[in-house]
Amino acid sequence: MGIMKEKNIKTVNIKVNDKNEIIAYAIIGGVNGIDISIDVLPADFIENFDSKYYLYVDGNIKTNPDYVAPEIHL
Repeated sequence: MGIMKEKNIKTVNIKVNDKNEIIAYAIIGGVNGIDISIDVLPADFIENFDSKYYLYVDGNIKTNPDYVAPEIHL
């Protein structure tokens, strides 16, 4: 999150589905979601982000215990 604080970014826009799973986020612009403080983000949020990997519950972000990584077919 260091770069975000350096650039004085204070919020991130997250899109959450009906299961409270974060399915998208934007640092600049938006994803038709809600704005949250960057202070709520886990330190490794950007590096580890995958759709549905994180949950947004009661104003907090936590990893989703039911997350299953998508299969990649080459």
